[in-house]
Amino acid sequence: RKIKINTPNPFAVNVMLASDSASQIIDIVCEERVPVVTTGAGSPERFLPQLFASKVKVVPVVATVRAAVKMEALGVHAVIVSGMDGGGYIGNLCTTSLLPQAVDSVSIPVIAAGGFADGRGLAAALSLGADGIQMGTRFLTTRECNIPSWCKEALIKAGSDDAIILGNRIGAKAKVRVLRTSVTESILNYESSENADLRIFENMISEARNQVYKNGLNGTLIGIGQSIGLITDEPAVDTLVKTIMKESGI
Repeated sequence: RKIKINTPNPFAVNVMLASDSASQIIDIVCEERVPVVTTGAGSPERFLPQLFASKVKVVPVVATVRAAVKMEALGVHAVIVSGMDGGGYIGNLCTTSLLPQAVDSVSIPVIAAGGFADGRGLAAALSLGADGIQMGTRFLTTRECNIPSWCKEALIKAGSDDAIILGNRIGAKAKVRVLRTSVTESILNYESSENADLRIFENMISEARNQVYKNGLNGTLIGIGQSIGLITDEPAVDTLVKTIMKESGI
């Protein structure tokens, strides 16, 4: 409702489908006639009839060509194709490999995600057939983002090598790319140990996620992409977007 008051333009609500409150959020989205929903961490299939009935445009995040094709068949309006370069939960394919394959496989709009932070990235995505880009990590270090200042400072200082993957070595079904901190290093060391147990590993991830921002940098588990190496400042969102558009040559 606050967003509606402050802009006449369309906006989106992101729904993490793995969340326990996903159903409640979908209900609110439909009641408030939110124009667009983006989804992650699962398939939105069970919610589609409800969303479509409320005239909500649905744009899910996918990490494979197969998932993009399935989402198109289910009637979604566009897909966000996210390569493993991105932050948070990731798939197995890099953006530059996944993106053109997905573009060739569906007829709905394709938004590229995973590794984008500037105008060069936007130009590259458009060259590979995308209709636009989604950026996550880049917006963390903007003035309007309300994460703690100490976290923004750490992100600005971080390089691509600090965007580590948890779950790869232990064979977890869901791998996650996060900022290198003491807690994520300890989780990485555990999963590399000889007697590592997948259930204990997943509990460590869950516990660390629940403590985000509560114990300072070393207690933080925050998803970031490899584009972190391109981020060196904290601009206003308006300035950032205009700069990217100008850099891209659009």
